[in-house]
Amino acid sequence: MIDTSTAAGECIELDSRVFDCRPESQGQINLAFNENPFAGTIGKYPENRSEELVDRYLDVLRSLDAQSVSGVLADNVFMCRGANDGLDLVLRSLDPRPDTMAVCPPTFVEFDRHASHQRMTVVRVPLPAADRLDVDGICESGADCVLLCNPGNPTGVALSRKDITDLASVFEGPVIVDETYAEFCPDSSVARDIRTFGNLFVVRSLSKAFGLAALRVGAVIAAPPHIDALRRKSLPFLLPTPVVEAAIEALKGPRIADRLHRMIDARTEFATKLARLPVVTRVHAEAGFITVEVTDQSWATTQLSAANIAVTTGPGTIRFSIGTPRDNDRAVSALTIGVQ
Repeated sequence: MIDTSTAAGECIELDSRVFDCRPESQGQINLAFNENPFAGTIGKYPENRSEELVDRYLDVLRSLDAQSVSGVLADNVFMCRGANDGLDLVLRSLDPRPDTMAVCPPTFVEFDRHASHQRMTVVRVPLPAADRLDVDGICESGADCVLLCNPGNPTGVALSRKDITDLASVFEGPVIVDETYAEFCPDSSVARDIRTFGNLFVVRSLSKAFGLAALRVGAVIAAPPHIDALRRKSLPFLLPTPVVEAAIEALKGPRIADRLHRMIDARTEFATKLARLPVVTRVHAEAGFITVEVTDQSWATTQLSAANIAVTTGPGTIRFSIGTPRDNDRAVSALTIGVQ
């Protein structure tokens, strides 16, 4: 029985956990969901909680690097619509609601948008080095929560795991870590630390290393009470049935590991070739992309544009996605022709 009654004028907040399992799975006739009974399986809403997808996801993570997810169990995982949706859900589920968020530039530009959506003030505590956190600065910033990106985007550098756990041990609010590219650098992941630090949230993606971007599936890894809060606050029927089924099928067998290893090999080869170019002074390649520091960004971007190659730029840097070996070589050639 689903009760949505309220007193006159009262605003209802529906607990989405009532949709975790369909009534049919409990032996009931379902006259509660307002579905079309003549449409077959496609006319039925999905269950909110796909235990099979969670189990399959954890199996893959353990097969890739068991140590980095040591102690992470099914009750620590919430599947969502990509990492951005996971970040949004985490921020909306926090109680008490934070007013101020600390970020550590250079960092993911979407963090400001998340803060804006939640009407939070952003406090910026710059990284003292690409792989380090200013733990004291964050704690003294007056922020109620902190949002980190590890490995960094756009830096392409992994943060010190010790710095993150040191922060979680002394910071009084939630420490949220976007680990979209963690599979490329598992040693720095703090997923294994969520049972030690109750204020730690890890957000993951199946789009990058797993190559499932079209499905838009992500995960939040946190202590069970936080996962329960996410289930309460999320909208019902979060992941469509075809998406869940496709994700489960894609996570079977060795295909995911093969994709990841091929991408890492391509990244290594691409980074090695970029490092030899005169215009490149430094290469950062610990994530699922490569960020290079260059001596003449204007010349480099002009060369790439002339070769019909799209890249992302930052102050004195160029970020390259990992393409096919042929596309990567075209980028290297574009920065070789007409070298000053």
